[in-house]
Amino acid sequence: MWSIFCLIISFIWISCSDLTKDPASPYSELMQKIMASASELAKNASDAELVADIILDASSNPNPHLRYLAGKDVESWAAGKKNMDELEFFNMIKGLIT
Repeated sequence: MWSIFCLIISFIWISCSDLTKDPASPYSELMQKIMASASELAKNASDAELVADIILDASSNPNPHLRYLAGKDVESWAAGKKNMDELEFFNMIKGLIT
């Protein structure tokens, strides 16, 4: 999940970087918050080698799983999701990035 989160943030950052340069943009404040949160989340992120190993396994597995968990941070999010409804989980993730 963390790797997907990073990909999403990267995509948002690349596609919206022009929007963040203009302080009048309605996206500027949100993008600044997301990027600040991403930096904080990265401090507890899984090791890149672990994520790479899991991606390699997923891409070469003849019977891939729907989801792969890469690290303790993501494992704790997944465990928490089991005890939440969709809205609670959405709000938790939203709270991490805003």
